[in-house]
Amino acid sequence: MLSEEMSVKKIAEAWNEKWELLCHGCGKCCYEKHFIPGGSLVIDYDKPCRFLEEESKRCTVYVNRFNACKECQKITLWTALFSRALPPDCGYVVKVRGAIKHPVKNIKSILSIRRSQR
Repeated sequence: MLSEEMSVKKIAEAWNEKWELLCHGCGKCCYEKHFIPGGSLVIDYDKPCRFLEEESKRCTVYVNRFNACKECQKITLWTALFSRALPPDCGYVVKVRGAIKHPVKNIKSILSIRRSQR
């Protein structure tokens, strides 16, 4: 039988793995962003993060991204719900905010994220 600490660790690891699968891999979070008057988000595609491989849209330091790049922010449930700096087609935003708009319809889909969505 697993200890309570091991059970919590396994649950946390499973959650993190499923959470990461929400990402569409578009790389839009890796470009400079600005807000214009009125609050609209503008993504400056001429200014990518120095660690973004633009052709593949993949981070070259993904495992250490938070240490390597001070601008890189972890996308959390809170961020996905409330950050204006994420584009509306971000995988996290679509899944989390969509579930809030239709809570009963989407509760099962939040809890059972499929690998095929990546």
